[in-house]
Amino acid sequence: MPIRIYLSVILLTFFFCLQSIAQADSISANENLLLEDVQMAKLKTIEDELNKLDQNLFANNFLIKEFTSAIDTLDENETKLISDFKNRIKQLELSNTNLQERRQDLHDELKTIAKPYPVVLFEDTLFYFYLSAGFNKASVRAKNTSELLFKIYDSRDFDSTLLKVHETELGLVVISYDLTLICVFSKNDGFLFEESQLEIANAARNSIIQSITSNLEQTSLRHIIANVIQVTGLIILVFTIVWLLNKLVQPIKNWLLINRKKYIRPLRYRNTEIVDAHKMLEVAYSILNIVKWVLVISILYTGSFFIFSLFPNTKDISNQLISWIIGPIRDIHQGVVNFIPNLISIIVIFTAFRIFIRFIQYLSTQVTEKKIVLGNFPHDWARPTFSIVRFLLYALMFIIIFPFLPGSDSPAFQGVSVFLGLLISLGSSSTISNIISGIVITYMRPFRINEKVKVGEIIGTVVSKNLLVTKLRTIKNEDITIPNSNLLTGHILNYSSACEHIGLIVHTTVTIGYDVPWRKVHEALTDAILMVPSIEKNPPPFVYQTGLDDFYVAYQINAYTRDDTNLPLTNSQIHQSIQDVCNERGIEIMSPHYRNVRDGNMTTIPENYLAVDYEAPGFKIQKLEKNEE
Repeated sequence: MPIRIYLSVILLTFFFCLQSIAQADSISANENLLLEDVQMAKLKTIEDELNKLDQNLFANNFLIKEFTSAIDTLDENETKLISDFKNRIKQLELSNTNLQERRQDLHDELKTIAKPYPVVLFEDTLFYFYLSAGFNKASVRAKNTSELLFKIYDSRDFDSTLLKVHETELGLVVISYDLTLICVFSKNDGFLFEESQLEIANAARNSIIQSITSNLEQTSLRHIIANVIQVTGLIILVFTIVWLLNKLVQPIKNWLLINRKKYIRPLRYRNTEIVDAHKMLEVAYSILNIVKWVLVISILYTGSFFIFSLFPNTKDISNQLISWIIGPIRDIHQGVVNFIPNLISIIVIFTAFRIFIRFIQYLSTQVTEKKIVLGNFPHDWARPTFSIVRFLLYALMFIIIFPFLPGSDSPAFQGVSVFLGLLISLGSSSTISNIISGIVITYMRPFRINEKVKVGEIIGTVVSKNLLVTKLRTIKNEDITIPNSNLLTGHILNYSSACEHIGLIVHTTVTIGYDVPWRKVHEALTDAILMVPSIEKNPPPFVYQTGLDDFYVAYQINAYTRDDTNLPLTNSQIHQSIQDVCNERGIEIMSPHYRNVRDGNMTTIPENYLAVDYEAPGFKIQKLEKNEE
């Protein structure tokens, strides 16, 4: 059930990511349309202002001409009137200067916002329209002109002499074919490029004639036959090269097989053989096959490009083939060039953080080696604290660098980031729990490296610890890895911490019969445990009587030790010493239960501790006589 929920959450997140990407694309398309409308409105405003400026300039020039003619006709004695006319002429000339300056400003602004719309015939761009004319937008002008030119081409009887350029009484320049109007150029079209309408129209006429003539020639029967011959030759050449490649590969493989001992060597790193010679030979075969197929695909791709480029109707396919290669290369190159400033920023940020982290690492090493003492800051906190600080610094560095990464601000990148973040958060809950537990354990200091601890039922020496797990090594040389979350939720018994102070108390219990005085037993047990090398004499051992059972008394001997490295050996030596002392002093150990029936039974003391003349007592069977009355 949890797996289904987990998969459902992943699918829902992925769906929402795709939905957000689709919405972002839709919003982007709407924004482009809105931007185009705004640009068109602005262009219309500029064009209207240009028309008004032209009208004002025309009117001013007309008045200047009239005033100049009037001055020429006036008598020299009419000085006042002549002076008035000259002042009016100066005012008009000043107005023309201002109008020309404003016209130049509009020209510069027009160049920045005018968008080109190409007139296209058979994927060949002839010229562009930038501005509207009348009620037709620039895009409509380009589309209508392209359609009319294709109709003229499609008639197959094109006559360049019928394609003419002429001016109209309204100040427009038109291009017509026979009686068909092709396109119109206004004053604003010429104003944009600081050329006359007639020059722009003649250049457009020449492009039209060249394109239609060239395409008609390429679709002629003679040209088609020549192209078919070229295609046949190309196909034969391509398949011949591919056949030769296939034939060449096998001899190369045979040569490698024969000379494998000379040229094929196993891949080694220092003294370790990573890949043997046989595998390296297989790798060489695989590389050879990859090279062969890359060459075959490249030859077929190049041949297809040349074949499709021979015919006008398939030129768009050849252009598409080359764009699939050139386009990504150009985009990658442009992306790399644009990314260089951000890359420099990333390198500077990364270098600064690395230097700072190296400095923090140096301080951590000095504290760990006790060369720097920081008050109440234990030296064993230095390394884990450095790990935490390093993680936080790298996280901060990534946050700073992230905006400089290419595509980081795109909706798709952000959607995928959210999706991956959700996957990590769902799949790493136990990991995060272990990390937090590791941090808590680090600063709680329940144990240190090389200390003897007991976790649950596991007793071992702490070999290593990190933010995720702690590794213990048992007395049997078994390495046990325990998650830190288990340590935090359980109990930890530290044997080594007590050894640093008064010492760790080790104890064992023996059972002795009631026939032995308890003071004698206390003395024997104390003497026995003091014979163990790892037992401390001060504080002295002590004995507890922990039970009075049916057949024996339970004595618990306790003693201090500062050696926690091998507690099982210490316990074993204690048991050995107790057996030796008890046997020497004639004390029978009644563990396990030993029924104290002495008649006919051998003592529990080993024979080497008994007297030479010792004999087991016989069974004492006495006859009970009945008293006679």
